[in-house]
Amino acid sequence: MALCFTSTAVFIPKATWAQTDAQNWDSLNNASKAELPSNLSSENPVTPEAEVPAPIAEPETLAAQPELNSIPLPQTKVADLEQKINTAESCIPSNIGQPEFTKVIDLEQKKRLGKPCNPDHIGKPEFSSPELQPQPTVLELQTKQISPKLHSANNLPLVAELDKQATQEKPRDTSHKDPKYIIPPRGVDKKKVSPLTTTIPLNDTFINHLTGAEIITSASFGDAQNTNFNVNGVIKLNNQIEQNLSKDKILTLDLAGDYLQLRTVTKSREITVSLKEPQTLLGTELQLSLTASCIFPDKNPEDICTYTPGVATDRNSIDPDSLIPRQITQSSNLGEVLTAESLAAIQEPGYQNGVNSQAVGVDFFFPKTGALLGNRQGDKTTVTRSEEIQNTPVALYSTVRQIVKANDSEAVIGRTVRGFGLVLNDENTLLNSALQLGNLLLPDAIPQLKPGSKRKFNVNNNLFFAANNVRLPANSLTFYYAGIGKAKHPPENLQNLNQVPPGSFNGIWIGASPVIKRSYSINGRYETISPPEVIFTDGAEGGSSSNSDISFLSVVNDESFSTANLNNFYAQIYVKLFNQEANYITTIKHRETTNYVPHVSFTGNITGTKNIFQYYTGVIATEEMKAYLGVDINKSTGNGWTFSGGAIAYLNPDKDYYSNVLGGVSKTISLSRNANFVLSSGFNYAIDRDNHQNDTVNSLTFAAKANIGSISLGLLNYVGDVLPYSTENTLIADLAISLSDNFRISAYYTPINENSTRSRYGAGAVLKLGNNRNSPTLSVSWANNEYRLGSDPSGNELGFTDNVFTIFLRGNL
Repeated sequence: MALCFTSTAVFIPKATWAQTDAQNWDSLNNASKAELPSNLSSENPVTPEAEVPAPIAEPETLAAQPELNSIPLPQTKVADLEQKINTAESCIPSNIGQPEFTKVIDLEQKKRLGKPCNPDHIGKPEFSSPELQPQPTVLELQTKQISPKLHSANNLPLVAELDKQATQEKPRDTSHKDPKYIIPPRGVDKKKVSPLTTTIPLNDTFINHLTGAEIITSASFGDAQNTNFNVNGVIKLNNQIEQNLSKDKILTLDLAGDYLQLRTVTKSREITVSLKEPQTLLGTELQLSLTASCIFPDKNPEDICTYTPGVATDRNSIDPDSLIPRQITQSSNLGEVLTAESLAAIQEPGYQNGVNSQAVGVDFFFPKTGALLGNRQGDKTTVTRSEEIQNTPVALYSTVRQIVKANDSEAVIGRTVRGFGLVLNDENTLLNSALQLGNLLLPDAIPQLKPGSKRKFNVNNNLFFAANNVRLPANSLTFYYAGIGKAKHPPENLQNLNQVPPGSFNGIWIGASPVIKRSYSINGRYETISPPEVIFTDGAEGGSSSNSDISFLSVVNDESFSTANLNNFYAQIYVKLFNQEANYITTIKHRETTNYVPHVSFTGNITGTKNIFQYYTGVIATEEMKAYLGVDINKSTGNGWTFSGGAIAYLNPDKDYYSNVLGGVSKTISLSRNANFVLSSGFNYAIDRDNHQNDTVNSLTFAAKANIGSISLGLLNYVGDVLPYSTENTLIADLAISLSDNFRISAYYTPINENSTRSRYGAGAVLKLGNNRNSPTLSVSWANNEYRLGSDPSGNELGFTDNVFTIFLRGNL
């Protein structure tokens, strides 16, 4: 289990918290246990209505040998957590059927059903100022039934100083005044700038002009998992904001900053499952020889020859794991003449094979010729599991520039990010370094705008929402990102939301994305737990001179030799049977190694007050180039309906990057000012993923949630057997209670869960240590996971349980 948070301090409107809070809590129930939802992430934009259940990507189960990807545990990544703090929201894992670590497939599936930023859900930010002030939110318009207050130049501190009468202005030195500007470039008081206008995605986190130094740490541990520490810190090295107003009546806000990020990413992950089956081994020792007068053409009939080859088990060569001899030695050949000393030794009581380096006869020893289930310790197979996660540090230095320009009719925005970084122990370090140096040759995104006719700057919120609704590859490193957006100003006599023009943004992203190499292995070995115990022994020897009744037939190379036809024969036959207690241990290992490969993506979106349309294409430079093309659509209505859908197609798909379609619908029914009821449904279908027998990547879900004041209660149902490779029938009940503005607890339980690996129940708590947006946040979570692996030969159920704990802390320096 992973405890989910949503950092919405920049975008959530205080005035509409009672309405949007219920919607936000509902959306959290659909987030994957492995990948926490990010309402502010570049991959998961925020929508106006309650989210539908996010389609999930279930891992393959352990039962599909040699696949072991089915039994990973839920793990929280710092890069995901850092965006989810301020509202201190918690969630249950949506994918209760298969607890696992975050994978690229999860990110690919959840990013497109994410919810774009738009005014229905996001309004006036904290620290808002009149400077470049956004318009009122949709909810404010709908509730008050009034037109929004328009913000002209006279309302903006940036321009207000220019509009004052000369008698009100302080004397200025105009001797060096730049003729291009009404107001020349000058610094801006950062406290007067809204974070909404400067919030920029940067390597799975968000920064704005108020960002100073932030550090996020987390630790996860469990019964079968090593303690895994993660850290993600961002430090502002420098930033500044300049403003100017040109003679062409174009208002410009220019933000530039330098940031250092230090973080950890998963380098390798190894899961080991051992099955210990108690057995009783059966072993055999066989010793025999036959000698008689020589009948071979080149031999003297008066001599005694051996009628068996001299072969023996090399007991020092027995493999300790398989108990199988690796070498059988041959000391003599058929027809070899025995020395008098060897012949005398053979006729001594007990098995003898000669002396003075002459050895004849057969001496076989096999510690395992068969096995019986069970031993004195029992007959039940036991299962153990361990997981080792190794992280590697990443250092990133990024320069950020954003330019916002506005005239009296529209506004434009340009963003440029350049990154230089190093992933320690990555096999593509040289290639990625060359790619980083290349970004120095690429231009800044500087938007162009035609001159204005008057000084009136009523900037449209959708400009900034569109800029943050770009689809940037998740868990990736940005080397170069540049984009330009635009939006016309809302009309002065705004009467309804349909009159608000949409915003658009298009950009190019160049960086490195994670690619996972997987390997599987299955090994078996015996662990003996007692010495051999003889259960049967018998033998006899004799020959012609002793009137023995021994009858012996030796067949070598299709030649038969019988004591009935041989003179002066002497035969030895000894057999011993024994058993030995042991455990047969099957060890299955699944190993993942992550490296970063070059990735180029073109992305754009059109964001309106009710509709968001995203489109993107790109190429991932793996061994087989992976080109992709995708679109996503989100639409909300004024009566509580939200529709979302998307499709992506990949060339050369694999287990992580593959073609799929998804969609969802939800209906929010308002019960009162602080209560609502949400019904939702969603599906996810992978078209060409590299699936195995027990993979569970597809899903069909139905959900209901009631939000009443500080209490939220929900049900989420996964319907199995409808889509191939889908999550089995699962019912999840969850409860969340806000005990105060800063403290919230939550829990979930799965009364129905037919998946082979599942999270049965869990709980968590989130505590915000202060009332400010950047106050430290502490969260703890616990999940109980069960892994069902079928049954052993005795009919005993195979499986085990595991408890996983996660501690998360975010603070500002």
